[in-house]
Amino acid sequence: MSFFFPFHHFTLIQIGKVWWFLIISSLASNVFAQKVVVSKEINVKNNYAYDIFPDIKGNILFYHDRGQEHVLEIYDQNLTFQNSSEINFPDKNVDIISVEKADSMLNVFFYRKDPPFHHLEKLSVDQNGRQIDTILPVFTLESLIPPKFRHVTSEDGSKLAVFWVENKYFNYIILNNDKECAILDAGKIENKNFNFKTDFMGIMLTNRGKIFLLGQKARSWNKLSEESFMLLVIENQEYNLKYLRAQNYIISQLKMKYDEKNNQLCFAGLLNKNVEDAAVGYFIYHFTGQETDVELLVNEQLFSLEFIGEVYGKKTTKIKKINDIYIENMILRADGGTLLVLEIKKELLRRAGSGGISRFGDVYTGRGYIDYYNEDIILIALHADGTEFWKKILYKKQFSQDDNAMYSSCFLFITPTRLKFVYNDEIKSNNTVSEYIIDPLGNVKRKSVLNTQYQNLKLRFKDAIQTSENTMIVPSEYINKVNLVRIEYPK
Repeated sequence: MSFFFPFHHFTLIQIGKVWWFLIISSLASNVFAQKVVVSKEINVKNNYAYDIFPDIKGNILFYHDRGQEHVLEIYDQNLTFQNSSEINFPDKNVDIISVEKADSMLNVFFYRKDPPFHHLEKLSVDQNGRQIDTILPVFTLESLIPPKFRHVTSEDGSKLAVFWVENKYFNYIILNNDKECAILDAGKIENKNFNFKTDFMGIMLTNRGKIFLLGQKARSWNKLSEESFMLLVIENQEYNLKYLRAQNYIISQLKMKYDEKNNQLCFAGLLNKNVEDAAVGYFIYHFTGQETDVELLVNEQLFSLEFIGEVYGKKTTKIKKINDIYIENMILRADGGTLLVLEIKKELLRRAGSGGISRFGDVYTGRGYIDYYNEDIILIALHADGTEFWKKILYKKQFSQDDNAMYSSCFLFITPTRLKFVYNDEIKSNNTVSEYIIDPLGNVKRKSVLNTQYQNLKLRFKDAIQTSENTMIVPSEYINKVNLVRIEYPK
């Protein structure tokens, strides 16, 4: 997970201030039983991006991307600074492709430009930021046009696919993400029905090295796209193209996630009519790879009037859709079932001194403000056969302005027996952090987690990292400063 500008460097706060924060938290309410450690405020003006690797032989490696400078800072599990080191490349004419955790080290994949040659290479660093061995050449591409290398990593981090589009071809290389980085598969795919430049929507790499490409025909001003989505399955230089569509409705949103335990690709989508920005239902589709038909029809499930009324907090016989709803996540159960996570959110662009207008409606070119509304979370639990188990609504109201909603939404914290949705009650510095706790049967409990009063913390929960079954690390930004916050639940 990478955080892009303006999040940058951090160092540690003095111990006295850490304990002061703990005392304030405990005084705010007796329900705050969490241990909280906060790093020192630092300036965040120079980095392009950063990434956090929470467990490299017990150390936390914090990677700074500063353009021509790439730095690692090393911290222990208590966020105590150990040392820093700079990653040294063969020359300055390199581009970083990816930085990946690989067992007890970090692999840094980059390509070096030597026109007309482009060399993909890898260097490794240990838990202390020191380079291991020499730089490893992976492969060399000869091309007059510099390639735009992109990458995707498997869920378990064991494999990395580097891909690029050249003319009408989709090129890829699948590597082991370890010390040797052996090439497992490589290919050059062409398909007349799939334009890899304009139709591409997403890519996924399984732990076994299979690639799934998702696409849809681009819309033009006078023509809607085809109502079906394209799924291209690539393995061992061979591919198979399928079409996914609904029979009676339009698929307005689509997400995919691979179920490694049950060896199937899970799709979740929302359904609407007339390409409007509202959903009348949803679907879950499990693709096993054994399907013989080219066309895959989804099982449409519509929202009931009773459930829509529950979402809007009133009985209704006229409202037959839910506005401004988006798929945020899918949680795959071991038995093949799925928990679908939806969120109601909207953005409004408004002129100073006037009412709001939708960003996605009429075109408006003047200066204005963007209001962000992140509201209720909707959970739909489904059995392996697609039938509903339970549905729940987690009520919240978050409002912010001109911040890209970076402090809104929530973080999904997974424990062996419960799910926790952790979020800011309000988007401000002096704020209460709350959580919804859900058990497998859909029973819900809401409680407070901590209070940030007097601490000038603004926590980005949607960018948090779970580091153990009871610990998370959350970045915080306040007036061009960044803190790293570790929240530890009692075991």
